[in-house]
Amino acid sequence: MKTRLLITLVFLLCSWHSHAQQYSDIVGRVMLNGAEPVSGAEVTYILPNSSVTNTVFTGNNGYYYIYDMEIEPSSSSVRSSVEFSPLAGVTNPLGSGTSLYVMDIIPVREATIYNILGRRVRTVVLDHCLNYSSYWFSNGYWDGTGMNGNRVSAGRYFVSVQTSDSYKIIPVLYLPGASSDSRRLDTNAPMFIATLVDNLYSESNERHQITANVLIQPGENCPLFRSYHSVRSIWSGMNPQVVDTVRTVRPARILLIGNSYTYGNNGIDYHLGKMIEQAHPNWPVHTDRIAYSGHQLYQHARSRNTIDIITNGGWDYVILQDHSLEAFEYPDLMKSSVRLLCRFIEAGNATPALFMTWAREYDPSMIETVSQAYVELGELLDIPVIPVGLAWQHALETAPELDLYTQDGSHPNKSGTYLATCVFYATIYNETPEGLYQITDNALPLQEQQLLQRIAWETVQSFTR
Repeated sequence: MKTRLLITLVFLLCSWHSHAQQYSDIVGRVMLNGAEPVSGAEVTYILPNSSVTNTVFTGNNGYYYIYDMEIEPSSSSVRSSVEFSPLAGVTNPLGSGTSLYVMDIIPVREATIYNILGRRVRTVVLDHCLNYSSYWFSNGYWDGTGMNGNRVSAGRYFVSVQTSDSYKIIPVLYLPGASSDSRRLDTNAPMFIATLVDNLYSESNERHQITANVLIQPGENCPLFRSYHSVRSIWSGMNPQVVDTVRTVRPARILLIGNSYTYGNNGIDYHLGKMIEQAHPNWPVHTDRIAYSGHQLYQHARSRNTIDIITNGGWDYVILQDHSLEAFEYPDLMKSSVRLLCRFIEAGNATPALFMTWAREYDPSMIETVSQAYVELGELLDIPVIPVGLAWQHALETAPELDLYTQDGSHPNKSGTYLATCVFYATIYNETPEGLYQITDNALPLQEQQLLQRIAWETVQSFTR
C-alpha cells in the first residue's frame, strides 16, 4: 500500500509540474550561529534583470518556502536534467539525523558519511528501494551516530555513494534535535522522490538556471542578527534544501584556547567578560576558556573534549594561543595545528582568531619573530590577529617603569593580563577600552589601568591600519 501511494504521488507531481523549466520551488532554513533556528527572519530572493522580488518570512523552526518563482528562460543557462542531483540529503527538523535519497539506474544499497577531515564516520544502509520505470530510488537514514554508536558533533559532514557511473558526494549539515527515536520523515519521502523524477522526466528534459541574490534580514519580531547576503544558483523545478547561517550583531560568546598565559590571574576570559558587560550591559555575554599549563595547540587539536566544546558551543569567536616558544622551536607544527583547529571552529560557525603572545623579559627582541609568525599565519588563513605582544612592546617602550611580568620573566602579572584584556576588547569590537572595566585591586593603581587602556587602543589602531 505504501509503495503504491509513493508511485501515485510521484506520477501526480511529475504530471502537475509540466513547466519545470520556467518555475522554481525553494525550501530553505535560517540558523543563528549555526545552532538555533531563526523565526521571523525576512528572506528575499532578487532575480537578475527583473524588478520582481520574492520575499517570505521564516516560520517557528526557521524554515521558509518559495513556490513557483518564475525563471526567465532568456537569462538562464540550460543543462540536461539527467545530470542533476542524483543524491540528496535532508536534515530532519523533528529528529536528530538526516534522510538520504539516491536516484540511479541500479539500486544503491549504502552511503558513507565522512567528517570535514575526510575520516569515515559511518556507513549507512539504504534499506528502502523503489523502482520507477528504468530508475531506482534508494532511501536511508543517518541518525547522527558514528561507528561506536556515540553521537557526533554538530556541523558539516559529507555523504558519498557509488552510483552506476561514478562516486557522488554532497555536504550535509547535522543538527542534533530530538531523541533518536524520531525516525526518517517518511511523510516527506514522496516529495523528494517526486523531485528526482521531475528532474529526470521534465517535459523538455532540460532545466534552466539563474543566479539570484539572496538577502536575509531581521524581521520585526525576530532575534537581532547581522544582515546576510549571498549569491545562489537557482534551477527550475524543486531545488535541494539550503541552510543559511546568520550571526549575532556583536560577538557575545567568546572561547579562549591556550595555556597559563590565558588562564593566569583569573583568566583573560573573566576580565574580558566583565569589560564587555560594562560597555554593553544588555548583551547576553558569555566568555570561557580551555587552558592547561604548558599546553600547545597541537595538544588541543587532538583533544576530543576541546573539539566537542568548539563545535557544539555556539561560539561567535574562538581565540587560539600557542606556546610562547612555538614560533621559534616548532613553527610548522604551530601552523598545522592552527589550520586544523580553524576547520573545527568554522564547522561550528564561529570566527577563529590568533592571540599573539609577547617576548620573554630577558630578550625583548623575541617579539620580532613572534609577531612575524602570527601575522603571516593570520594572512595565510585570513583570520584576525590580536596583537597583545606588540602592545607589551609598546607599553615597555612608552613607560619603561611598567612591570608586566611575574618573577619568572615569562608569565603575565595582573598588569600584563589587564593589558591583554584591553587589547582583546579593542580588537574584537573595534572600540576603545578607555574608561571601561577597572580592577579594584591596590596592586594595580587606577592611573596604571588608564595608561594600559590607552596603550592597547593605540596598538590596535596602528596594527589594523
